[in-house]
Formats: sequence, C-alpha cells, structure tokens
Amino acid sequence: MKILLSLSFLLLLSIPKIYGQNVEKEIQQKWEELAVPLKTRASIIDDFTKELILKLVPDKKLNIKTNDLAKVIILILDSNENITEASVKNTFSKNMDLTISFSKILVKLEDFRDNKTVIQLMEMLPQIEGLENNINHQKNMYNEACKINKRLDLQFVNQNPATEIKVQF
Repeated sequence: MKILLSLSFLLLLSIPKIYGQNVEKEIQQKWEELAVPLKTRASIIDDFTKELILKLVPDKKLNIKTNDLAKVIILILDSNENITEASVKNTFSKNMDLTISFSKILVKLEDFRDNKTVIQLMEMLPQIEGLENNINHQKNMYNEACKINKRLDLQFVNQNPATEIKVQF
C-alpha cells in the first residue's frame, strides 16, 4: 500500500511538468505555423523593394527601410527558438513597421501606375493580400492557443487592424 501511495504521489508531482511541456509545445507549434506566412510575406516584400531600388526609385530611403525591415523579420523569425514575451513583442513591432512602410510605398507607386515595372510588381499584390489573410488566420490560431493555455503574455496583439496591406490599382 505504501508503494502504491508513493507511486501515486510521484505521478501527481510529474503532471504539472508534463502539462507545462505540452502547453509550451502547442504554443511553439502555433508560433512556427504563424512564422511561415510572416517570413513568406517578408521575403516577397524584400524582392519587391529590391526591384524598385534597381528599376524605379520614387523614394529610395523608404524602399531601403522597407527592404531592411523585411530582412529583420526573417532574421527574427529564424532565430526565435524559444518564444518569450520580448520576442513576440519584437516580432509584432517589426511586422507592424513593415506593414506601414510597405503601405507607404504602395501609395507612392500610384503616381507611377503606367510604368511597366510598377505594373509587373503590382501583379504580386494578390499574393501578398492572400498572405495577409493567412497571417491573420494563423495569428488567431496562435493567440487562441495562448489563451487556452493561459499564456496571455505571449499573445500577438493587433493594436491597429487598419494597417493591413490593401491597395488597388
């Protein structure tokens, strides 16, 4: 009987540890699923701005800033092995900066809508908009996992939903 009680006690002590590992695994998995479309979008924007820098320069400083932000997001997401509140906030902040900066580029390109380079680049916009939808879906799934597992400190909070990339020509 003593052995059975001892084993039961040991099992009870190990449950929180096992539960904690499952929580972290679930949140990590959702984070990795969110990272895929974020990195894809950053990579497309990186290519987009490189083309602008090479062929058409309505605002070289803005193009370079946006290009640099895209690279930073890719680096951040590649280096985030363990999710922390700081890494989530950093990713969120850089993602918002990239979205705003890229939106400014798109607005400036409206003056060049007859330019062949701009027309070719604008063909990428539906792909980017599709990625925005995927990012929002994955962000919601990730946030739900954080909420269910009581890790609200790790949520990817969207403070300004009006900054999504939506420009039409």
